[in-house]
Amino acid sequence: MSGLILALSLAAAAPAARAPDLAKLQVFATLEVRDAFDPTVTRLKMGTFDEDAAGTPTYWFVREQRDRKKRLIRRDVADSGACPGALAPLQAMEQLHLPSPDVPGFGRDADVTVMDGADYRLTGTVRHSDGQDGEFMIQSNVFTPLATWSDDMLRALEGCWRRA
Repeated sequence: MSGLILALSLAAAAPAARAPDLAKLQVFATLEVRDAFDPTVTRLKMGTFDEDAAGTPTYWFVREQRDRKKRLIRRDVADSGACPGALAPLQAMEQLHLPSPDVPGFGRDADVTVMDGADYRLTGTVRHSDGQDGEFMIQSNVFTPLATWSDDMLRALEGCWRRA
């Protein structure tokens, strides 16, 4: 029993893993969420620093919350080692349903106007079918595949944040 108490005491006293130098984060995607009624803008950077012995990357997440004038309010970090629940929504990003271009006059549906909600913007790197690298940007409002994925990603990280 005393061994168990000692082990628990040592585990509780162990410091949290220190975040590496965030300036060296190799960002592969950035999510930005702006709520229509909240002046705080949340930016989530997703990237890697290194690989473990099996060659699997450790994913790092940096959440910055800024006011509308872009002043930093708070910066937090999380990583996939301490937050394995973030891996499923991260992997789901590759299956994200992309919007189709809308050319007027070719089967265009009626316009849907959303007067409030949130602005979701996801940018990042892509690999084209011919092997070339590129960049993408998807932007949408509420009730879209991007909004659903974004909310799932942020929810998966919710209990994992620590101050940067």
